[in-house]
Amino acid sequence: LNGIGKRIYITIGDCDLFTAEEARQLARELLIKIKTGINPKDEIKKEEATSKTIEMLCQEYVEIRPLAESTKKDYLYRVPQQLGKLANKDIKDLDVQDFVFWWRNAKAKESAKVALRYVSALLNYAKVMKYVTENVAQDFRRGVLGGIPTKPPKQTHIARDEIEDWIVSFVKQSVPHQKYLNLEDKEGISDYWNDEPTIRDSVRDYILFLLLTGKRKTEVSNLTWSNVDFKKLTITLEKTKSGKTDVIPMTNMLWHMLVYRNKAPSKHLEFVFPNRYRSGPIIDIRRALQKIDMGCGKEHTTAHDLRRTFATMTKELGMTNQDTAILLNHSKRDVTEGYIIVSWKIKRANLDKVEKLILGYISGWMKVYWYEGSEGWDQGPDEPQEEREYYF
Repeated sequence: LNGIGKRIYITIGDCDLFTAEEARQLARELLIKIKTGINPKDEIKKEEATSKTIEMLCQEYVEIRPLAESTKKDYLYRVPQQLGKLANKDIKDLDVQDFVFWWRNAKAKESAKVALRYVSALLNYAKVMKYVTENVAQDFRRGVLGGIPTKPPKQTHIARDEIEDWIVSFVKQSVPHQKYLNLEDKEGISDYWNDEPTIRDSVRDYILFLLLTGKRKTEVSNLTWSNVDFKKLTITLEKTKSGKTDVIPMTNMLWHMLVYRNKAPSKHLEFVFPNRYRSGPIIDIRRALQKIDMGCGKEHTTAHDLRRTFATMTKELGMTNQDTAILLNHSKRDVTEGYIIVSWKIKRANLDKVEKLILGYISGWMKVYWYEGSEGWDQGPDEPQEEREYYF
C-alpha cells in the first residue's frame, strides 16, 4: 500500500468472464489505487455497507419519519407486497425500465398506484441522504405514466333526509339495557327494537360515539378509561391524525353512555370499546353498519361516513368553518390553540346541537332504555322538551 510495506491481495474475478486484456486493464486500475494508498477491499466493504434495497429503505424511512402508526404499517406491508422481487433490488441499480416491466405485470392497479407513490417518497428520501442521484420511480410516474391523478375524496354520508330512517334501523337492531330486555311487559317501549337485536352494546355505543362526535374510528377505538375524566367531564383522544391532543367535552348523552359502560359488569379494564373477544379495542364494525343499512334501504355506509355525516350536520346548523374544524380536530392555521382552550362550553353546546339534529327526541329514549337513565329523559316525540339538570 502506497508503494511500500503492506501487501494487498485482491481477486479480480472468474477467468471465464474476462479476456486477458480486460483482466490486465482491471489489474492496472487496481494497482494504481493501491499505489496511491487506496485499498480496493475497503472500497468494496464501503459499497456493500451503503447498498440498500427498497425494502431496507422502507424500514429506515418509517423509523425516522413522524408518520401515523397506520401509515407506517401500510408502508411496511404494501411496498414489498406490491413490488415483489423489485423490492429487494439495490436502489442504485434501479432504472425506469424496471418500473415499466413491474407496472405492466401489476394486477391490482389501485394498490400499485399507492405503492408507487410510496416508492417515490422513499427515493426522494434516498436522494436527500445521497444514496442515489435520481428518483427513477418519480421519473416513471411523470414521464411514462404522465402522472397519476389523485382520486377525488369520497363525499358519501348519511343525508339529512335519510338520517331518521337510519337511526330507526340502528335502534331497532341494537341491544337495550338488560333491565328492559328481560321485562315481560314491553308494551310501549319495545316498538323501537327487534325481539332479537343483534348489535351488542359495545358496538352500539362505538357507532353512536362516532356519529355524535365526528371523530376518526381508530382514535375512538383506542380510547382508554385513563383518558375519561368524570370530574372534569372531558374525554381525551391522544395520538390523533392531526398530531394534536383532542379534548372532547362530555355531553349529557356521552356522560350517560360512559357512566353506563364504566359501571357495567362487563367493563374492560383498559378499553372503553373492547372487541368481542375482549383482547383489545374494536377494529371492524362493517357487519353492524351493513345490518343498519339493510334495515333502512341505504347503500354501503362506512365508519368514515359517520364523520362526514357529522361534518355535514354542522353545516346544516350554519356553524362556521372554524367551529366545524375545532369539533373535527382539523389542523388549520386559522384555528388557534387559545380559542380551543377557552371554548369548552361552546364546543359542548355545538355537540349538543348536532346531537339534537341527528337524534331528535329518540336521544332521551336512548338515555333511559340503553343507559338506564332517569325515565324523565324519555319525553316522546309530541311532548314539549323540558329543561333538565345537565348531568344526572
